[in-house]
This record gives sequence, C-alpha cells and structure tokens, in this order.
Amino acid sequence: MNFVDEVLSSMTVILNSPLAADQKLRQSLILHLRSTVFRLRHGQQRNNELLQYIKTEYNSVYTASWIISMLFEKYFDLQITDDELGYIVLLIQSALERRTQEYNAVILADFARSFAELVSQRIMRYIPEIRQIDILSRYETDNPHYRDADLIITRSSCADPREVVV
Repeated sequence: MNFVDEVLSSMTVILNSPLAADQKLRQSLILHLRSTVFRLRHGQQRNNELLQYIKTEYNSVYTASWIISMLFEKYFDLQITDDELGYIVLLIQSALERRTQEYNAVILADFARSFAELVSQRIMRYIPEIRQIDILSRYETDNPHYRDADLIITRSSCADPREVVV
C-alpha cells in the first residue's frame, strides 16, 4: 500500500495531474502490482505485445513512469522490466483519460423541475466527468442541448443510443 501511495504521489507531481486521488487507479495498481511482484520474484517473464505502441503513443507517461523502476528497487529490491512497466503505463494513461474526458448530459424530466435539479447536482457530484447537465422535457428533442448531448438520462426509454434509463 505504501508503495502504491508513493507511486501515485510521485506521478501526481511529475504529470501534474491529481492521480493520487483516483481510487480506481489505486485499486487497479494494487491488484496489478501484487502479481507483478510475484512474477518478478519467481522469474516469470510476461511479454507485453503493446510495448512499442505504448512507448510511441504514451511517451510522456512512459518516460515519467521510470520513477516507478527506482521505487521498485527501493521497496522490493527488484528490477522491473519494460514489459511490466508498459502495463503500469496503461493503467496510468487510463486514469489520465478518465480525468480529461468530459461529457454533456441531458435529463429528460417527466417529473418536477426542482427534483430534476437535485438529481442533476447529485449526478455531477458523483460523476465528475459530466461537465454540464441540461434539463429538458421529453418533448424537447429538437432542442440543441438534446442534439449535442453525449448522454441522455431518462426514466423511460426514448429509443436513443445515448440513453441511460434510470
């Protein structure tokens, strides 16, 4: 746990992104690193077929992740391989993309607007990737907010592939 916390705090500083607060990344790293340490201790090599792609596409994250190799030696007295480091880079890159992805949503309200406002605020609090939620009635499908929405939240199906029925 201390290792993962130090990795996250180091990567937060290096990449200037609040990775230390990302609980999904933390849990993913904990699960992945347990098996990584086991493989490295027992000499079980794992080939990462995506390594060249990772180095090219996520070069800045890959370069920044070399701090992890030093931390690996400090905590476990093990040399991490490029292949294993590539998998960690994918986890970190996923967290970065999760942070930068923002969505516009629409609530198709067939209930009181005041309740829709409350629902809207709660959704935005629990799903920070949603930047804006517009509240529309079920009959406003010609509204520009409806047409531009990435996500449509509704209580009954509106036959739209972007819908989430709650």
